[in-house]
Amino acid sequence: MDESLYDEFGNYLGPDLEDDEDDLEFEQEQEQDEADFDANYDQQQQQQEEEDEVMEEQNALMRVDDIPANQIVLHEDKKYYPSAEEVYGADVETMVQEEDTQPLSEPIVKPVEVRKFIVSEKNLPETRYSKDVPINVDQPERYTDIHVLERERGISIKSMPMTMVMQDVNEKSYLLNVMDTPGHTDFLDEVVAATRLADGVALVVDVVEGVMVNTEKIIKQCIHDGLAITLVINKMDRLILELKLPPNDAYFKIRHTIEEVNSVIRNTPGGENVRLSPELGNVCFASSQTGWCFNLKSFARLYADSYGKQDM
Repeated sequence: MDESLYDEFGNYLGPDLEDDEDDLEFEQEQEQDEADFDANYDQQQQQQEEEDEVMEEQNALMRVDDIPANQIVLHEDKKYYPSAEEVYGADVETMVQEEDTQPLSEPIVKPVEVRKFIVSEKNLPETRYSKDVPINVDQPERYTDIHVLERERGISIKSMPMTMVMQDVNEKSYLLNVMDTPGHTDFLDEVVAATRLADGVALVVDVVEGVMVNTEKIIKQCIHDGLAITLVINKMDRLILELKLPPNDAYFKIRHTIEEVNSVIRNTPGGENVRLSPELGNVCFASSQTGWCFNLKSFARLYADSYGKQDM
């Protein structure tokens, strides 16, 4: 290679070179191939267009005339959505329920119904009064709670009358018609209806919780009706078993509960001359869970029978 024909960067500096004959032939062959390819492509396109025209003519012969826009179409012939068979396949069993056949007030899945009955006893044999009344401490009888909801929840819902023969400390028997009323504040109407029939009221107050909202309403109703009130301090066992109070603290707790009731009575019109106190005999102490009740007079009789008379 003549180095004088190239510069230091390798660029050719000599006279112009003539094109080789091989290059010219190669270019001519490429041009001929491109011309042949274009001719074949045009021929294939024309043939495809002819076939499409033939297919369109055949389809036109088989095509049904389009439905006019003003033609009436029945509702059952309209098709807005694909069928279940088209969506899920022919092998899937589908069940379609008509719309608006179930009212809105009825749930789709109904809850299990448990029938509630009232406990009632009929055709009972004739019985006579007996002083020996068995008391089950573990599960005391709820004679006035006859509805199944009352027994399940442990509360009174409806007023229930009951007739009993009771004795006083002098062993004199009395026939008592007792009306058990609910203690919940939502059932105050049951209490008001019962006070219209009663001559007196046995007001039961929890010694631990004291005077509640419903207790205050009942006291005012009893004072308004002019009924005699006997206060029953209930759940005395909670002071011993639950709170574990010493005797002095238990005494002040009981005293505070009695004063709460007297405070409500004094603030009620017509109750200025009414006072509840153990020494007056209108306050009792009870425990319905363990089944006992006493006032000062009955407890003094019990103490005297156990230890003999004591000089005061």
